[in-house]
Amino acid sequence: MDFKIFVTSCFLLYSTKYSLVVSLEGSNIKNVKGNEYPFVVSLSYKPSHTDSKKNNHFCGGTLISKKHVLTAKHCLEDESIADIQVMTRPLGWFLKKPKVFSVKSVDTYEGWARARGKSSVSCLEDLAILELDTDDTKITPVTISAFQDPPADASIVMIGYDIFKEAVSPPITKATLKVISNQNCLDRLKKYVPHPDELEVFDYLMCAMAKPWTVATPGDSGAPILDSIGFLVGVHISICPCWEKCSKNSVPVNLSLRVRYYLDFIEDVTKINLIRS
Repeated sequence: MDFKIFVTSCFLLYSTKYSLVVSLEGSNIKNVKGNEYPFVVSLSYKPSHTDSKKNNHFCGGTLISKKHVLTAKHCLEDESIADIQVMTRPLGWFLKKPKVFSVKSVDTYEGWARARGKSSVSCLEDLAILELDTDDTKITPVTISAFQDPPADASIVMIGYDIFKEAVSPPITKATLKVISNQNCLDRLKKYVPHPDELEVFDYLMCAMAKPWTVATPGDSGAPILDSIGFLVGVHISICPCWEKCSKNSVPVNLSLRVRYYLDFIEDVTKINLIRS
C-alpha cells in the first residue's frame, strides 16, 4: 500500500505556512497559565525575512534538550534555516520579550533513517530536530516518555499557540483529548479518502479526538502531545478531515507521531540518554 494515498487524500500537511492563525479550535480549550509547559516553543520567521515587526509564528516545537527542538519536518519544507527563529516563553512571558534563538542546523528523521538503511514511508518520516545556536540554560526541557505509550481511551494533552497581533510572545492553549484505537481511527478516516480499501493506520500514528470536537489548526503543526503527567508522547502533524472542512458534525481526528518509535533518532542527534524499560 502506498502511504502517499493517505497523505494526499486525508492529511492536511501544512507546507504552506500560516501566520496569525488562531490556535486550537472547538471546545474544552483552556489557557495555559504561568510557567506551565515552559519547554513549548514557537517557530517563526525572522523580521528580516518578513519585513515586519509582527509575530510570524508558523509552527510549534518542543525543547528536548538545552539546545534541541523537536518539531514536524513539513514545517521546514522550502525554508532556509537562516530565515527561522525559535522563541521560548520566559517567566512572566506576556509582559517580557521572549528569548529568541537562531537555528544552527537541522536533522530530519528521513535523512537519518536513509543514511542508516532504514526503510520508512512518507508521513511517518515527518519529524525533525533543530539545533539552536546557543543553549537555553534557564528552561528545563521536556521529559520524553521512553517506555510508556498511551493506549486507547487514555487522556492526552494537545498544546497550541494562540496568535495575537499585540502580543510580544504568543500565549499557548491546551485541550484534553482521548486516544482512539487504530481500528476506530481507520473507520473514521475511511469516510474522507477516495480509496478507503487502500487505507492503513500504522502503529507509529496516534489518533485522538474529543467530544464536543477539538481540533488543531495549521500553526499547531510540530507542537507537543503530552500524557497525563506531562511527558512527551507525540508530535502533532495533521488532522482529518482537513481543517477547512471541520464542523461540529465531522468530529475531526487529530493525528500525531508517537515519539517512542523515534527514540534512536532522538538519542543519536541530541546525545540524550533516555531510560528505557
